[in-house]
Amino acid sequence: MITTQDIFLEQLDSSEHFEQMLGKTYYRQEATFNPKAQLRNLFSIDWVEHRWAEPTEPSNWYKFSPSSQSKEYSYLQIVPLFDDLLLRILYTEPKYRRKKIASKAAKELMSQLGKFNEESEETLSLIIVPMPFDPMGYLPAINDDWTGEFYFKSESHSELEEQGCQKVLTTKELTRWYLKLGFSISKDDCLREFMSAYGLEIGREVLVWPKISLNNTVF
Repeated sequence: MITTQDIFLEQLDSSEHFEQMLGKTYYRQEATFNPKAQLRNLFSIDWVEHRWAEPTEPSNWYKFSPSSQSKEYSYLQIVPLFDDLLLRILYTEPKYRRKKIASKAAKELMSQLGKFNEESEETLSLIIVPMPFDPMGYLPAINDDWTGEFYFKSESHSELEEQGCQKVLTTKELTRWYLKLGFSISKDDCLREFMSAYGLEIGREVLVWPKISLNNTVF
């Protein structure tokens, strides 16, 4: 079934500034007959990995570029959450920072979603849980495979410094940055049910844009 989220994300991919990233790893289960066991009609099951030269499998990662000529970009991971969308990650490589690329990416995403909501019978909200993380060298994706494994470190259970990592912004600084962009603090307790005990302990906020969600709940 095609959802409202699917329709918006397809439109996002076809827009000028966003490109959906692709993966290229596929797994297929194959039945292989064992010659020594054929008389007993026995066979073994093997997992065979097929890796294609070019990526073709859609992922939940998107690349933002301010213009078609720009060499600067940000990566966003956007996934469905309930009847809305969760911006799980917004990341800019260190060499492109201090050029407001992340701000432009967030503002353009919000603009695209605002236009979509004006024209759609069902509206979407964008949800964010600000949390510093370290990509651990997995962004951009290794081997250009955006459906592969990503082993990030985040502050879901402890400070990054305690994990031997550094961070660009603290949780409070990151939260203020999103609030300045126009996000609001959510008052919906159901969104906090998926937050870690550490997140609740330090008072991590759930942010939402716009203020009215799909079910017309005012946050």
